[in-house]
Amino acid sequence: GKVKTGEMIQNLQGVMVQSILSGPKTPLRAMLGTTLNSYLNAINEAAGATLRAPFTNDIASRKASVAKLKGMFELVPEAMDVFRKQWNAKFNANIADIRTRYSEAPTKGDELWSAQRTWVEQRGTPGEKAAFYINNQARELTNNKLFGWSPRALAATDDTFKWLLARARSKEIGMRNALDAVGDDFQHLTPELLKKAEDIHYNHLLDAEGNINLGNDSWLKKQFEEVTLTSELKGTAAKLDKVFNEIPLIKPFYLFARTGVNGLNFTYKNTPLLGALHKESIAILRHQGDDFTELAEYGIKNAADLASARNLFAGRQAMGATVVSTMGGMYMAGQLTGNGPADRQLKQQWINAGWKPNHFYIGDVGFDYTTLEPYNIMFSAIADIGDNMELMGSEWAEKRL
Repeated sequence: GKVKTGEMIQNLQGVMVQSILSGPKTPLRAMLGTTLNSYLNAINEAAGATLRAPFTNDIASRKASVAKLKGMFELVPEAMDVFRKQWNAKFNANIADIRTRYSEAPTKGDELWSAQRTWVEQRGTPGEKAAFYINNQARELTNNKLFGWSPRALAATDDTFKWLLARARSKEIGMRNALDAVGDDFQHLTPELLKKAEDIHYNHLLDAEGNINLGNDSWLKKQFEEVTLTSELKGTAAKLDKVFNEIPLIKPFYLFARTGVNGLNFTYKNTPLLGALHKESIAILRHQGDDFTELAEYGIKNAADLASARNLFAGRQAMGATVVSTMGGMYMAGQLTGNGPADRQLKQQWINAGWKPNHFYIGDVGFDYTTLEPYNIMFSAIADIGDNMELMGSEWAEKRL
């Protein structure tokens, strides 16, 4: 039959996860990563639309992507206010109602906890009562604001970016709809018309309670899941995740698989040349016609979304090529380091001489780039190839570059 992990084990796992995430590094890194991913996508889409415009004559996509990018910067002050409100709301909420990129969906036990307590205390066996009290202690620990501050901070961050991306998406769609309304007569493209079109789309995203429902815009949902690294796992990764979830004793060895796999996938898409071999990229570039059924899994349901996806691809390739060439020059100038040479003794000599791994330098000031996804792997790959060129030979290095 179906394997089901008990609620006590799930809550004890929750305590373990919160203890792992209790340091300030996790939410700060999540905030930095989500910010970088969100703005990088917007910049890449605008750059790709600009590069493709002379060949596609798609002025609407260029103006819409620029409006989206411009809006994301204009909305920063308002986004800070939203973040403060979300922060206060999450710290006043029950932990069972808070879900982040590292937590599981709520169970029926979460929703009927008081009823479950009454039943166990009146009818439960000694074993069931013991399990319930252990479970209750675990819930109280995770619900403690001191011990559970990190998930609350993560939830506030994710909800803020949900709002930011929704508003930016509305500016993009508002620009497209306004352009369709005025045609070639740009004199009638007024701020009032743009604001009205933006508000119509944003209101379409809201549910009956005024909350943002990403399901009303599949492309927006796809983008949000991509930048927050919360896309559902597929293939081998999904199968492994299922196995580890069904066997609690081995789950600690496979924590946070979804964020890790999605992070690698995001880096893959942003890598020049290799990104063109991604299954999603191939499907987007090869698609023809007005039937978008095959692209629905990528959040694409119409021609405008397909144009945005192609612009994003072009921008990623251009940006990735620029980053690689720039970092190659920085390595040659001694301003980029990687993991060091494979020879341990040689690497230790470098460290003793003051060398630092995974840094880039601007003047004499060094910065650790390990958290700068999706480009950190590219940076280290360039430097590692250069560091090992003397050991492996120039031909080896040329093939890998």
